[in-house]
Amino acid sequence: MEAHRGAQPKHAAMSVVKRFIISTIGMFCLMLGLTGLLGSNPDIFSVVWIILGLAIVWFFLAKPEMDKRRSAASPKTHRDPEVSLIFNPKRILIRSPDDKVERDWQELIEYKKTKKGVHLYFLDGTAIWLPENVFYDKDEMRELIQLLQSKVPGPTFPVSGSST
Repeated sequence: MEAHRGAQPKHAAMSVVKRFIISTIGMFCLMLGLTGLLGSNPDIFSVVWIILGLAIVWFFLAKPEMDKRRSAASPKTHRDPEVSLIFNPKRILIRSPDDKVERDWQELIEYKKTKKGVHLYFLDGTAIWLPENVFYDKDEMRELIQLLQSKVPGPTFPVSGSST
């Protein structure tokens, strides 16, 4: 798992306070750069401040929000999703009315159990979200988490705690 750490997407949800502080720093850098660029004596540092501000806003605010929305369920999922999960010793097969995903177990690098379902993350950056309503009950989801713990090296999420 350590070899793939650089390829893993960031999943930690940022608290409201951290988001506010980081966005304030990013906006401050942007304003500092724009003030210098539009002032009477523009220099290269103004451009550097603008780039730094844009990078902060992009990497810590915009991109994580876009990733979160991209991995969220489509409106169709909130009805009664028809998803079949097939696991054999070498492959994972996930079928829904809209898509079919077939992967080797070695491609699965991380999973995350949340209050609303399970996220699966693969080497190529693909993220699959299985909402809790695709499972018959909590026991079925718990069995999937136990299987994922046995297959994914170094899991970091407990099975017994259903509060995460």
